[in-house]
Parts: sequence; C-alpha cells; structure tokens
Amino acid sequence: MQKVYYFKNMLWVLLIFVALLITFQACERDNILLEPVNKQNIKTVTKADAFYHLQNNITMNRSGTSFVTEIDDAVVYDSLINSDEMLATIAVQTQFVNANSRILMIEINDTIQTAVYNMFSKNNFETDTFYGDVLITDLDGNILNALKVEDGYYVAQYLLPENFSVSSNVYSRSGGCQECPEFVDCNMCGELGEVVVTSTKKIKVNVIYCYFCLLSQGDQPENESIDAEWSGPGGSNNSDPNACPTGYIRDDNNNCVPQCPEGEEWVESLQQCAPKCDSGFVRDVQGNCVKKPCEGDPVLNPEIASSGLSGKRGGTFGCTRVDASTSCEGRAGEKKHDGLDVKSDLNSSLFSMYSGTVTNVRNSFEAGEYRKNSYGNFITITSNINGTTYNIKYNHLNSVFVEIGQTIGVGQIIGLTGNTGNAAQKGIIPHIHIQIYNSNYTQSLDPEDFLLTKFDENQNPIENDCN
Repeated sequence: MQKVYYFKNMLWVLLIFVALLITFQACERDNILLEPVNKQNIKTVTKADAFYHLQNNITMNRSGTSFVTEIDDAVVYDSLINSDEMLATIAVQTQFVNANSRILMIEINDTIQTAVYNMFSKNNFETDTFYGDVLITDLDGNILNALKVEDGYYVAQYLLPENFSVSSNVYSRSGGCQECPEFVDCNMCGELGEVVVTSTKKIKVNVIYCYFCLLSQGDQPENESIDAEWSGPGGSNNSDPNACPTGYIRDDNNNCVPQCPEGEEWVESLQQCAPKCDSGFVRDVQGNCVKKPCEGDPVLNPEIASSGLSGKRGGTFGCTRVDASTSCEGRAGEKKHDGLDVKSDLNSSLFSMYSGTVTNVRNSFEAGEYRKNSYGNFITITSNINGTTYNIKYNHLNSVFVEIGQTIGVGQIIGLTGNTGNAAQKGIIPHIHIQIYNSNYTQSLDPEDFLLTKFDENQNPIENDCN
C-alpha cells in the first residue's frame, strides 16, 4: 500500500498526478503499463510559468464561477527522488470548502501538466496519519481519480458511475451519510463501487506508469527500482513544512529558488544563476545589474522636469506654476504645485528613496493611460527618517513591483517610471511626481528637503560626492 501524509506536514504522496495525467482513461484494470517518459523530458515549472498557465487555464462555468476559487501567491518546490527536477505545488481553495487542496504542476514533453489534489479528512486531521478520501481533479473540477485512505495508506480506488460528475450540492456537504465520500451526493452512495488496493510496492518516480494499474499488479517489472517516492521537502517525514527542498533556498520574496554556486544568485527574470551584483548595484527587471542612486534620490542623477511656461521652477514644490486664472497664498497669477517633478525616461527603474513599508498602491492604469486630474499608478512607502515618520508617494508610474505590507530597502527597485494619469497629456515631459507628507497626512512637505541631490537657483542639480 502506498503511504500518504498530511498536506499540513508537506509530506505528500509521490508524483501520482504525473501518472494520472498521462491519458489515465487509457489505463484499464489489467496489466497494462504506459510507455515511460524519458527523465530528460520532465522539467520543473517556474513560478512565472505556473501562474501564467493558471491564468490562462482556469475557466468560469455557466454560473460565472470557477472550481478553483482562491490561489496562494507562493509556489513551493518539492524534491522528487531519482530526479533532479522539482514538483511545483500551490495551495488553493476549491469549491470543496471542506477539502485541503493543492495544485501540482510539472512539465512533461514541453507541456505543463496539472492536477488538483483534494483531501477530505474523516477525523478533521486530528491524527498523525490521514484517514479519509482523496479526489484528484483537473483545474475545472472534472474527476481524474478517487481514492480511499486509512492510516495513511491507499486502501481502495472508488469506482464512479459512468458519466459521474460532482454536483454543486456536495461542495459544502456535512453529515447526513458518514460512510459516503464527501464528493458524492448521499443518494448516490449505493452506486459507488471500490477496487481494493493490496500492493505494498512503491513506484519509481522518474518513469511514468499507469499508477493504479501498477498498484493492482502483484509484481513490479524486473530491473526497476521500487524504492522511490515523493515525500515532500528534504525527503524526510519529519521535515520542516516551511523548509525549502534540498538544493533550494528562500529568496528575498520568501520563495524557494535554486541554490546557486558561491558568488552567484538566482535571477527569476533570466531563469538562471548569474554573478551577484557588485556593492552599490541592484538587479533591474531585465536581470541586469544597475547602479543604485544616492540614498534619498529616486533615480540616478535626478533632474527637475520643466513644466510648460513655468519652466523648471514649475516642477518644484510650492507656488511655482504660472496660471493667470488662480492665486496662491495671496499671489495672483500663481498656482500651487504639491510635489516635485523628477525627470525620467519612460519605463526606467524607480528606486525607493528610503527604506520603509508599502502602505498604499494603485496599479490599475495601463502604461500611458490618460485620466484628467489623476496621479495614475502610484506607490506610497511609509519611512522612518531620523526618528520621524513620513509618507513618500511616487506617482505617474507605468508599472508597480511591490504590494501593500511589503518591506522595502533603500535603493530597491519598486516600479517603472511612466506617464499614467494626467501626465499622459501631449507635451508633458515624462516624470515622477513625488509627494511627501507627515505621519498623519496633515502636512505636505517639500520633497527637495529629502533628496540627497540639491539644486541651484535655476533648478539645476548641484554635483555632490555621490553622483
């Protein structure tokens, strides 16, 4: 019998879904084996590819809902014995509200294969080994297989009626027919059959077999290893559920990534290891090492963007804009500008001026999207500078790389500069509109006081030791 462990311990069944996904329907209950897949044709699915695949393959049903309702933003990679490739697993919530579910993913012959592994506990996961049922489905909830588990072992495969499908009334079923699997309507229990599993053999992971055909056989093929299973991170039943598998480490975003040789680091955008950036440099979205600006500067060698008839002065903070129709602080013909416009090329790296925590984000604008009187996409980072709390807001961005609650380091790339909102008007010089407020937003402050780079009376930058 094949041993199974709780998802909460990250000690799961071996790569059964690979076997199930390779034309499971072609597997009859006799001694048929599928052709083995060459080890070189199995590949790890990257995080980017995993979420892109899910985005394009989870579909809505007629009622406007999907079988997979929530997807965790972390991908955990687990070791496969006898293979250097890794199994990608993502925690999800499905329409089965009482199930503990994961999406399992791996690439086979250049095609990403997925299955949803749903566990229904008969005792609310209160024992060290699992008692209950396992339902394996595709992303739309169509059943691939159904299993009965006792004391952590598969003991039976459920025989489902022809054309059986899960009805919505069982998604949150509780009580009523305790002997009936939770994914089956109570009035259908009598139509459910079982095939008892008696084999104690394990299955070689890197050779793809028809899993349950093999289990029903008395013997393994000759010359094939039977001591190979997927047992989760580290290959031990006592592994830390939050630990990365052997050969992987956690990156700054708390994701498990391949461990690189000394002096190198994993670069997600390049999908490979690369030499670490030198001190004072940081990696941009393309994976290149770029120089960080001075602490307090949002870009390298900042310049003030000119603002029409108001010139560069109009890009600074205060009553600096020329407008005959208004007045500012009692001065006719002047208009207040509530920030500092720092010139920037479109889609260039935006660096955090100070360390802090992201407290607000808007990322709903397409690059270059215009809206009257709007700041477009923006990021607000709350920072403690010399013991005082400030809120620093970066506006008119084309891309945002951070999320609310994220801790940010000084000089970290947080987005791409742009021209969203009212900055998309013709004739407007691309710029970052920087605003700085006190801790409770009751006072707007001059951003120039927070930049390391200073400017002369003509708003030209003054050279300093940093730039």
